[in-house]
Amino acid sequence: MTFACGYVFVFSALAAARIPSRKSLRSAWRTSQISNVSALWFKITGYVGFLVGGSMVLAYLIVPNLGLTGNVPYAVVLFVIVISYLLMVYASAKNPLVGKSFRDE
Repeated sequence: MTFACGYVFVFSALAAARIPSRKSLRSAWRTSQISNVSALWFKITGYVGFLVGGSMVLAYLIVPNLGLTGNVPYAVVLFVIVISYLLMVYASAKNPLVGKSFRDE
């Protein structure tokens, strides 16, 4: 469970770090309750969370004593990532605004 939640946190921290700099999200950032926090500080915190969390998730892949045994956990994680990607591609094909929001810088 920790491995699965860990990689979700890692990618969420990375995505959050990019919020203040994305053109499409700047208005949402300015109107949010945390807009008084410096955008630079927010980005630094997000990238540090990504790096620290990423090293912990990587430890699960490298150190067998952490309890990640067998191929099933890896298969589940790979399945979730592939299905999520396919859903994003499908949504982008059905609605051009979805694809635009992913490419908008």
